[in-house]
Amino acid sequence: MSDNTLNEELVSAFLDSNRAFLEQYLAKQSKGFSNKNNSVELNTPQTDTKIIDVTGKIAKRAREEARILSQTNLSLIGVAEDNSKRWQRLHDVSIGFMKCTDLEQFSCMLDEKLPKIFKLAGARLLMPEETAINNAEEAGFLVLPAQEILEISGAQSVYLGPPTKSGLALFSTPLASIAVISLPNEMAAPISDSVLLLAGRNKHSFVSNQADNILSNLSQVVGTCLQSIIMPQIGL
Repeated sequence: MSDNTLNEELVSAFLDSNRAFLEQYLAKQSKGFSNKNNSVELNTPQTDTKIIDVTGKIAKRAREEARILSQTNLSLIGVAEDNSKRWQRLHDVSIGFMKCTDLEQFSCMLDEKLPKIFKLAGARLLMPEETAINNAEEAGFLVLPAQEILEISGAQSVYLGPPTKSGLALFSTPLASIAVISLPNEMAAPISDSVLLLAGRNKHSFVSNQADNILSNLSQVVGTCLQSIIMPQIGL
């Protein structure tokens, strides 16, 4: 052949005329494939030993997450139960204040029954001397300069946390924590200038920066009751 360039026809013609060569070539190729397959099979156990079985770890992780979720749900249930009890206490306190018709009953409700219902160490009403009613001290209120009341509350409408230096002297026993809640400012003086002081039984009773709707509602109840009692005295 003058043209030595290989193409499909030349290769096909060569193989047709050289059957022995074709059979020998195919047998050699088949043997090579067989060796490769055997090599893979022989190496399979070695390859398997490098595979990490994570089934146990996944199961352990799932159990741990289930445990955490269970504890979280229990914690949420506990919070819900606590809130339910606290709202019930607010309800009981509100009924008690609604029954008050004079300052003596109001003072008894504030100083004795309120702490018992809310499980507090004590409760007092602070009234500024600049606007206090005439018989405020006789009614059991603490009459202090307005500036001192501001210092006790930290000039906040709601203060929760350790007692200030001024607040320490308001109770006969040491205070672990206090809540100082301003009475509603939409009411007339001296109510709007007064604050409700609650003494906690331990340092965790009132935690700073955790204002509570129940305390705000309590101040509304106390302010409304006080206003209805002293309204004739202050000419409202």
